[in-house]
Amino acid sequence: MLLYLMIISLIFQCVSGFLVDSTTPKYAGVITDKHYIAVIDLLMEERQARHLLEHVVTSLQQTVQSLEQKDISKHAKDISALQLQVNGLVATCSLSQNNFGVLEGKFKDLEMNYTLLKDENKKLSQDVATLKQTQSVVSMEHLKQQVQATSNKVNQLKYNNMVRNQDIIAISNITRQNQLDVKTLGHKLTQQITSIESEFREKSQNDTVVHKELTNALDLKIANLETNQTFLGIQVAAIAQKTYPVALTAWNAGGDVSIGSEIKFNEVKTSTGIRNLSAIHSTGTFTAEEDGVYMIAVTVNSGTNDSGFEIHKNNITLSQVYIQGKVGDNDQSGTSVVSTELRMGDLISVLASAGDRKQGIVHVDKGWSTLSIIKI
Repeated sequence: MLLYLMIISLIFQCVSGFLVDSTTPKYAGVITDKHYIAVIDLLMEERQARHLLEHVVTSLQQTVQSLEQKDISKHAKDISALQLQVNGLVATCSLSQNNFGVLEGKFKDLEMNYTLLKDENKKLSQDVATLKQTQSVVSMEHLKQQVQATSNKVNQLKYNNMVRNQDIIAISNITRQNQLDVKTLGHKLTQQITSIESEFREKSQNDTVVHKELTNALDLKIANLETNQTFLGIQVAAIAQKTYPVALTAWNAGGDVSIGSEIKFNEVKTSTGIRNLSAIHSTGTFTAEEDGVYMIAVTVNSGTNDSGFEIHKNNITLSQVYIQGKVGDNDQSGTSVVSTELRMGDLISVLASAGDRKQGIVHVDKGWSTLSIIKI
């Protein structure tokens, strides 16, 4: 920037001595103030266009770098192509700057030639005045030669000025084309960025929908699995209840039992699958711990005439057995086998009974009276 200001200042200092008429040149082929101002405007326009081009290229490079930080690997070819175009524009800008430097050199040469021409013209004017005074033929011939040389230099200067104007026009065209290319490239890059951002947002939305669908499907599978697991647990529990063995054989301690009272079988001989044996030891009553169908067998040996027993499920009579009649004093046994469905907590008990007697006792012999229960 400082270099351009120094060049412009130097140009103004060089041409300040000969820009007398701003509309019509004194000599043919010499640039006027309007031409010079047009040249300066073109130079300023070229510099502004170049700065604009550099700004656009820097912005495009930043945008490309920002895009490279995103997950857009599949657009790497498009980005590379755009980067090549940007690099081409940078190279074109550098070439334009070099051409501008060449044009500045030519403009300086043109200014120097014009200054020399001005000095020679001034000297020629003095010689013409002297010639008029002396009327010297030799000086006139010399003056003709100088005029011819001056005319040649003027023609050369005119040609250089024309070439300069053509170069300026070419630079202006190149600058305008560069501006057009930058705008076109910026528009294309903006479209590419918009397309990439749209695809990225669409991909993010699709990923969210797929994740939600997978999550819902997974939740549904988990719910089905939990339901199946619960059902399987129920089935296993049912199978375990059906296959879990339960068996018990217990004796009565022996002795007299009042009619209507419970014959307690509290001496457990064998047991399978009974968890609460202490309750049987204390009460002599069987309490079902598992649901299922049970087979119940009771044998009571008694030496009491007119005696018997009953098997009860909770308060319901399942079986009645009469052991012996009223005559005779020999011990006799009675056995009853029944089956029933029990739920957890149901009670199985054996009560002493008699035929006609409503009161009295039934003697139960130890070791000959048993209770056996099997879950089938």
